[in-house]
Amino acid sequence: MLFCCFSFIYFRSFIKKKTSFEGILKNVREEISRLLRSLDDITDKNITLIEDREKRLKELLEETDRRMTVYFREIDRREKAERTYREMGTRLVKETAVSKPLVSKPAVKDPLVPKPLAMDAPPQSDSPLPANVSVPSLEDQIRELVRLGVSPETIASRLGISVSEAEFVADIESRKARG
Repeated sequence: MLFCCFSFIYFRSFIKKKTSFEGILKNVREEISRLLRSLDDITDKNITLIEDREKRLKELLEETDRRMTVYFREIDRREKAERTYREMGTRLVKETAVSKPLVSKPAVKDPLVPKPLAMDAPPQSDSPLPANVSVPSLEDQIRELVRLGVSPETIASRLGISVSEAEFVADIESRKARG
């Protein structure tokens, strides 16, 4: 019986302790402390992740700025080059129309290329061509060879001009053909 009384008193004090206001308040405080520590840990981890992502984003933006600078510089350079080629083409057309053509003898005889005539002297009566036949200009010869699919290097060697001149006329012809 003594054992029962002792057990009764012990369990009663245990139940009072657990169900008392101070016991419940102590349990709640411990749980809140654990939750706050957990939130602090998670917050620190998230802040670290956000800082890493921010750093990576800044690096990507700097790289993008560098690439855009190079891209715009390249666009400006190409626009200047195209403008220069256009001016050269305009000058070449004007010079060809105004002055004598810059025709020299072809390096290799080619049946596709008509022989250029010497334009220094007027055609003489013993000329193989009649007076009413016109000789194609250098530009016309280049255009015709481009239309036939001859490479600019071959055109340059056949007509005795520079490769860049042949490429320039070939580029103009291809642009005209496209649109």
